[in-house]
Amino acid sequence: MPYESCLLQGGTPIDFDDPEVRLGDMNGDGLQDIVQMRRGRVIYWPGRGEGVWGTGSRSCARGEGAGRYIEMASPPTELSPELDNVFLSDVNMDGASDLVQVRFREVDVWFNRAGEGWTRRTIARGTPAAPGFAPRIRFADIDGSSTTDIIWGTGGGWQYIDPAGGQRPRLLIGVDNGLGADTTITYGSSAEDYLADLEEASGASASGVDRFTWTHRPDGPDQRLCDRAGIETSAECQACPAGATASECDALVAGWLTRSSGSPVISNVVRGVSTTDRFDVLGRTAQVTESRFAYHDGYYEGIEQEFRGFGAADAVTVGDWNNPDVYSRTHFLQGRRPHSIADDRLAHNPYEALKGREVRTEVFDEAGVFLSTSFATITNRLLYSGLNGVPVYYAFVNETNELRYDTTNFSAGTSMTVPAIVGQSLSASGVVTGTVTEESLVVPVRNGNAARIKTTFDSVDALGHVLQQTAYGSVDPASGAAIDETFTSYTTPELTNPAAWIWRTARSYMRGDDAGEPNFGDGSSTYDPVTGDLLSATQFVTSPASFSFGGETTAEGGALAFTQVDQNMVASTVYDAWGNALQSCAGHDLGGTEADPTNPPTACLRFGNVVYDTQFAQLAASEHLAIDRTSTRAQ
Repeated sequence: MPYESCLLQGGTPIDFDDPEVRLGDMNGDGLQDIVQMRRGRVIYWPGRGEGVWGTGSRSCARGEGAGRYIEMASPPTELSPELDNVFLSDVNMDGASDLVQVRFREVDVWFNRAGEGWTRRTIARGTPAAPGFAPRIRFADIDGSSTTDIIWGTGGGWQYIDPAGGQRPRLLIGVDNGLGADTTITYGSSAEDYLADLEEASGASASGVDRFTWTHRPDGPDQRLCDRAGIETSAECQACPAGATASECDALVAGWLTRSSGSPVISNVVRGVSTTDRFDVLGRTAQVTESRFAYHDGYYEGIEQEFRGFGAADAVTVGDWNNPDVYSRTHFLQGRRPHSIADDRLAHNPYEALKGREVRTEVFDEAGVFLSTSFATITNRLLYSGLNGVPVYYAFVNETNELRYDTTNFSAGTSMTVPAIVGQSLSASGVVTGTVTEESLVVPVRNGNAARIKTTFDSVDALGHVLQQTAYGSVDPASGAAIDETFTSYTTPELTNPAAWIWRTARSYMRGDDAGEPNFGDGSSTYDPVTGDLLSATQFVTSPASFSFGGETTAEGGALAFTQVDQNMVASTVYDAWGNALQSCAGHDLGGTEADPTNPPTACLRFGNVVYDTQFAQLAASEHLAIDRTSTRAQ
C-alpha cells in the first residue's frame, strides 16, 4: 500500500534528478530532510518519518500542502550555479549537514546553525586538486578519528583532510568547581584501541594475559555461514576431531567464517581524567590525581542497531611518590544474541537485559602482580510476556565474590568455574518458580594464597529492590562455604506516592546467624505522601541485654543494688522539607510530629530543637537541648 503525503510545493513536483534537490539532515534530528538549494537560497522540508515531510499538520486535503518548507537564513551566495562539487555533509559532527563546496585547490565550508541558518564561509586553501570534469570527492571517516574527512581519490592514491581536526564538538573537556579543584578530560577514538589490541594479539608481540581481537569465534562452526559459502562438507566446517592437539584444532578452524562482533562505527571514548587542586598558584606543589583508560572488544548489535559498549575496559590510576600506579581491568556483558537466533531478526534476544553488566574485575600493579579478582553472578529474570508475546527480562546481581591475594607469599593458582548468568522465571503472583545456570564463567585464580569474600543478594523483587542480602565475610576459597559469622540485611520498600511512583525505604535492619539475636541497626522512616521527602527517622535497639547489681553495702557511701528495667531503646528525629533535622529525641518516638519546644516530652531523655534562618532555611540560627526529665527541663 503506497504512502500518501502532502505536496511539497505547488506546480512542478520535486525531482531527485534535479541537481538542486538533495537529501540531508538539516536540523540534526536524525531524519533525512528534502533540501532544495541554489545560489542565494536554501530551503528544506523536514523529514518526520513514515514518508511525511514538511512543517505543520501531518495530513492535508488532496492538492494542498505547498509552502511547508523552512527557509534558512544567510544562504551562501558563492555557490557554483551548476552546483558542481557542492555537497551536504556533517563535517563538524554536530548532527546537522553542512554545505561543502570543493574547488580546484580550495574547499569552502558553510556550517549549519541548527537548521535555521548558515555561518560565514570558511575557506581551506592548498587542498588537493579537484577538476570539475573528474568527480573524485568522497566523505568518510578514513583516519578513525570519529569525524568526517573529505577524501580526494584518484587512480594513484587517496588524500584527505579532516575539517574538525579529529575532535568532536560539544564534549566536556574541563570542570572548575569554584573551590580550587580543576578537572581536565581528554578523549580518544575507539579505533586507537582496536589497532592496539590487534597489534598486541599478533603472535610476535602478544604479551598480555588477555588477547582481544574484536571478533568472536563461535564454540563450533557457524553452520549457516558455512552453508551459504558452499563449504558445508569441507574440513573447516567440521568439528575438531577427538584427540587433536590445541594447535591442530586452531589450524583446522582457522578457515571458519566467523561473525564479527566489532563495531562498524567509531566511538569517542574518555582517554584520561586529571584533577588538580591548583596549589601551584600559591607557590606550593599541586596535588594531581590522574586516571587513564583503554577499551577492548567493542560490539555493535546490528539487528537492534545499537552500540552495546565494550567487552572490557582498563583503568590506570597514576600514583605519586607515596603511592604506586594501580591497574584494573573490568569485563562486561554485552547482551550478545545466542548463536541459535543470530540470523533471526524477529527472534527476541533473551540476553539484551545483560548489556553493560560487570562480571569480572582484576586489579594488579605495574609489575603485573595481581592484587585482587572480583566476579559476579547475574540473574536474568523473566518477568512476564507481553500481549504481543515479547518476553520482558530484568537483570540483577545475585552474588559477588572477591579474591584478595597474599602478594608476599606467592603460590601458583588454578581457576574456578562459577555461574555467570542464571536464568529465572516468575509465577503470575511474582514467586520464583525456576532457576537454571545458563552460562558459566571460568575465573583465573592468580595466586593460590587468597582470601575469598562473598556477598549474596538473596531476595530481589520484580522492581529491583534488594529485600535481603547476606554478607558472608571470608569463605572457603574453593567451595564458597561460610567459615565466619554471617550478617543478613533486610530492607522494606514503601510506595509513598503511587501516582508519582515514588518509592522509599520504610525500614531496614540487620541480623547475625545466631537464633534469638536482636536486630542490629534497626530503623524506620516516614515520608511525605506527596513529595516523598523524609519526615522522620526512628532507630530501635530491641531486647537489649539486662543487667542487675546486688550492691556493695547499705552503709553510707555504698553503691545501692539495682535491677535494670527491660525495655527497648528508641531514638527519633523529625525533618523539614529541605532535609534539615528539626528535633531529636533520645528515648522516645516523636511519631514524625514536631513537639512544642517550650514543653518537650518528658519521655525524652535528651531533646534537641534546631531553628534555621528564615530566609533560606539552610543555616542553623539556634539550638536548644533539654538534658533532664524534670519540669524545669534544664537547657
